[in-house]
Amino acid sequence: MSHLREFLRPTAPALVACGLIASLLPRLVAAQDGSEPPPWPDYEFKIEIDNVKGPEWSQGLPLYEASLERHTKEGTIAAFRKDVPRLKEMGTGIVWLMPLHPKGILKAKGSSYCVRDHFGVNESLGTKADLKQLLDAIHDSGMYAILDVVAKYTSWDHPLITSHREYYVHRDDGTIAYPANWTDVAALDYSKQGVREWACSYLEYWADFGFDGFRVDCAHMFPDDFWAESIPRINKKHPGLFWLAESHKESHHDLFDITYDWTTVPYLWKVFWNELPATKLDSLLQTEKPHLEKGALIMRHAINHDTHGSWYPGRWYDVIGIENSRPRHGRGNIYDSYGEGMKVANVLFATLPGKYMIYNAQDANHRGRGKIEWGDESMYPFYRSLFKLHRNHPAVYKGSFYKLRTNVDDSVFAFAREFGNEKVLVFTNLSGENKTVQIESRIREQEWEEYFTGDKGLGLGGIELTPFGYKVYVSTD
Repeated sequence: MSHLREFLRPTAPALVACGLIASLLPRLVAAQDGSEPPPWPDYEFKIEIDNVKGPEWSQGLPLYEASLERHTKEGTIAAFRKDVPRLKEMGTGIVWLMPLHPKGILKAKGSSYCVRDHFGVNESLGTKADLKQLLDAIHDSGMYAILDVVAKYTSWDHPLITSHREYYVHRDDGTIAYPANWTDVAALDYSKQGVREWACSYLEYWADFGFDGFRVDCAHMFPDDFWAESIPRINKKHPGLFWLAESHKESHHDLFDITYDWTTVPYLWKVFWNELPATKLDSLLQTEKPHLEKGALIMRHAINHDTHGSWYPGRWYDVIGIENSRPRHGRGNIYDSYGEGMKVANVLFATLPGKYMIYNAQDANHRGRGKIEWGDESMYPFYRSLFKLHRNHPAVYKGSFYKLRTNVDDSVFAFAREFGNEKVLVFTNLSGENKTVQIESRIREQEWEEYFTGDKGLGLGGIELTPFGYKVYVSTD
C-alpha cells in the first residue's frame, strides 16, 4: 500500500486553486521550517484494506439480483436468457437467481421461498435443460451465477414431512413448528445430523449442476457450526464457490465470503429526512472497521426483493421509528423513502467498502411488486456507469478508505479510496440544498477526471454539489 503522504505534496499555486491557502498557511510554514508535513488527506478516520474475501474470480464483480418470475412477461428461464447480453453490456459480474424450485401448495402464499422440492425446477419457469442453457449463456458471456438456496425450512407438502418428520422442529404438543411468523413453511431442526446431511446434499447437487456459489436465505437462523463444517466440505469438492449470507451477524464475516448491509439504508433515510447528520455514517463504518480490515465483504444495496415493494423489515422500523415514520414515509413504495436521494444513495453503495448489488427492478425504473415493465430506460445508463465504476477501478472495490474532512460534514459525506497508484475521491450531498465543498486537505496540482462527466482539471477547489448531487473524481496520473 502506498503512503498517502507521498501521494499529494502540493505547490502554492495548487493551494490557491483549492481556495485553502489561508487555512493551510501554518502547515506550509511548518513545512518550510523542515518539519514533516501532515499526510494526505486530512481525514477523520481510515480503514486500511489490504485484501477482500471471496474467490479470485469474484473480485470487483457487482451483483445483479433477478427474479425469473418477474423479470419477463413470460416469467420463464428461456425468456430471461434473452436478456443475458444486456446484463453483460451493463457490466454485471454475478447474476443472483432467486429460488427457482417447485413451490408448496399446502398453506402456501405463493412465495418462491416456500419450497416443495429442493432438487427440482418449478415447471412454470421451465426445465433443468433450460436452466443448464441459461448457465451456459451466463458463463459464455464471462459472467457468473449464484443460486438463492432455502435450507432452513420447507413447504408443508414437502416429501421430508412424510419421510423424515423427525427432521423438523417440534412444539411441546408434538406439532411441527414454523419459523418466526411464517406460517407457510415448516422449520427444519439443525441439531439433527440427518438434516445437515440433507442440506449438504442439496448444496452439492446445485454446485455439481454448474452454479458458482450460493446466496443463503436466512443464514442467521442456522447454527454457526453448520456453516463452519459444511462450507469447507463443499468447497473442497468445488473450489472457488462464492458464499453470500443473508445476515449481518458478526461471526458470519468469517464464515461467509460476503454478508448483508442491513444497517446503512434506514440511517441514510434519516439523513435525507434531516433527522440525522451525515456524520452518522461515520459511526456505522467505524463499527464495520475491524471486520473490513480483516477482509470482510459487505453487500451494499439500496433495495432487494424483500424491501422493493411495500414491506420494510422490522429491523428497519427499529431504526426509523415505526410510529413516526409509517405515516410519513410509510408502507408505500420504498422509493418514497429515498425521494430525490435514490441516485446519490446508489453512488454511495457502489463506492463504499464492500460489493455493490442492484435488484432487477432498478434498471427498469420499475416500482411495483408485480411483473417488471420494461421500456423506461432512463436509469439504465446510470446503473451501467456504477457497475463499470465498481468493477473497473480496484481502488473502489478493494482500496483503503479515508473519510475526508470538509466544511459541510453534516450534510456532505466525502471520502477517498486508494489502491496502489489509483485514487478515487467521492463527494455525496445527502441534503436537499446546494452545497459548496472545501476539502480540508492538501491537494497538489494533479489532474483529476470526474467520472460521470469526463471533465478534467488541475486540483480541486470549491466543489459545487446540487441537492442530492454527487461527484466522483479518479486520478489520471
